Amino acid sequence: PYKKNKLKIGNDIKKIYVGDVGMRNAVLGTTEQDIRDPVLLGRLAETVAQDHTLRLKFCIENDKKCETYFWKSNREVDIILEIDKKIIPIESKYAEQIKSEDVQELKKVVAENKSPFGILLTKKSLQYDDENKIISMPLWLYLLMC
Repeated sequence: PYKKNKLKIGNDIKKIYVGDVGMRNAVLGTTEQDIRDPVLLGRLAETVAQDHTLRLKFCIENDKKCETYFWKSNREVDIILEIDKKIIPIESKYAEQIKSEDVQELKKVVAENKSPFGILLTKKSLQYDDENKIISMPLWLYLLMC
């Protein structure tokens, strides 16, 4: 979980990502039919985004420890990227339709932490919400960064 004081993270709840989605699918015997399940596909998309975010952070700050976090309060924000003591929250919603409640926590985290912007990863949407400083972009476009 994200905390400004890294020493306070301690034994808090942790998230574990498998670094290679293809290897994960091979080991678990995941079939093409399984991947068509929107819930599993969303989890895989989040894992791919997490892995890519670590590489992106390394490219930006290659002399720093490459870590990402997640935000947990009432709801969760999937990835917190910290660059130069600024946080960029990233929410993965790999779906055709994004509901307003899907981005409420992302908006809250951007506002509370005075983040320069937040990122909403989607299947298709590409837009910028100037009022809430949220960039919506397709996951494939995010993966082209770095």
